[in-house]
Amino acid sequence: MNLATLPGPGDEATWPAYTGHPNDPRAPDDEGRDAAIEERAAELLTAPGFTPFNPANLCEALCETGDPQIEPLCRLLAEGDTAAAGEALARLARGYWEPIARKEAERQIDAEADSACRRCRGRGCRRCEAD
Repeated sequence: MNLATLPGPGDEATWPAYTGHPNDPRAPDDEGRDAAIEERAAELLTAPGFTPFNPANLCEALCETGDPQIEPLCRLLAEGDTAAAGEALARLARGYWEPIARKEAERQIDAEADSACRRCRGRGCRRCEAD
C-alpha cells in the first residue's frame, strides 16, 4: 500500500466517534439554534405571559420603562397626535417584551438541546431509537 494514501495524524479517519464537543469540526453550526430561538420568541410574544399588548404586560412595560422613554409618548398625546402616540406606545411595549421573550426562548432551546442525545443532538440515531 502506498504511504501517501494511509490516514495520518489529523485525518478524519483517525478521529474517535463524535461525542458532541463544541470544538469538534463535526459539531453542527448554530444557525439552526438561532432560527429556532427566533421562532420560539415569536411564539412566546403571542402567549399571555409575553404578549406586549395585554393590560398587565402593557402596564409592566410602562412601569419598568424610564421617564426618558415615556416623555416622547406624553408629548405626542399632549399635542393630540394619537396615531403617532399609539405607534410610540407599541414600540415601547415591543422594545420591553421582545428581549425578555428572546431570553426565555434561548433558555428553552438550550434546555431542550442539553436534554437531547449527546451523539446526534436530537436529530435521531440508533442510540436515540433504542431509548
